[in-house]
Amino acid sequence: MVFNSIITFAAFFGIVLFLHNLPFSWRTRKLTLAIASYLFYAAWNPPFVVLIGIGLYIPYIAFHATVFERLIAFTRERGTIGYVMYLADSSSYAALVVLLLFKNFGIANT
Repeated sequence: MVFNSIITFAAFFGIVLFLHNLPFSWRTRKLTLAIASYLFYAAWNPPFVVLIGIGLYIPYIAFHATVFERLIAFTRERGTIGYVMYLADSSSYAALVVLLLFKNFGIANT
């Protein structure tokens, strides 16, 4: 998908605008815009995808640091944010692996 003409750009923009205005949740709309941004910048200059990835990762870390810092302060336990973030990320990755294994191997072949 190369945007070397106004027609391809207008088609891409129309599709993204249509998907964004569907009656989905706000989270789905944000995900649609993030994926559209990846596709748009990957079609123009692929190294910019790395910059978008960094731009999405830094707010992720900032948000989780704030949430987990407040959680540690609320419980008045001694601990570090890094360890709590490690526990949250590793448990979510482990759950994802279990889910994928169950999807592939847990269902009997019929």
